[in-house]
Amino acid sequence: RQLISPSACIESCSRTPGCKAAVTSPRYWAYRECFLVSTSTVTSRSGWDAAFEVCFTNDAEECYEENTGMFPDSAIISQRQLISPSACIESCSRTPGCKAAVTSPRYWAYRECFLVSTSTVTSRSGWGCCFSKCASQMMPKNATKRTRVCFLIVQ
Repeated sequence: RQLISPSACIESCSRTPGCKAAVTSPRYWAYRECFLVSTSTVTSRSGWDAAFEVCFTNDAEECYEENTGMFPDSAIISQRQLISPSACIESCSRTPGCKAAVTSPRYWAYRECFLVSTSTVTSRSGWGCCFSKCASQMMPKNATKRTRVCFLIVQ
């Protein structure tokens, strides 16, 4: 699509499901364009600009919901030993397609971290879950919520 402005290109990406980066053509093009791409693997190219979706949180455990953890086995992306709920949540934010980080109950001898590809995670006694905020709409950097989605602009 024709580029109106770099910020409009980023905004369009934030509203487009699956968009991981907004790429703009060089300034010397007579008719600049905005490309919405489904990968964050965009290599450097002279004169081109790119903005990548970045998800982060100041307090990963703040989004943690107790007694939530029922999900279908088919939704498991990864299952590993739990180091901490924060590490499980961070792992989800770095894993493509992860929509929730689910932790096994405290009474398990060897606790586990499940990264799942569904946001349909329901009640389950003793379990815990944090839903990925990356799927939500982009919020500005000065948002008051602790978990935010923003774009990192690379020129």
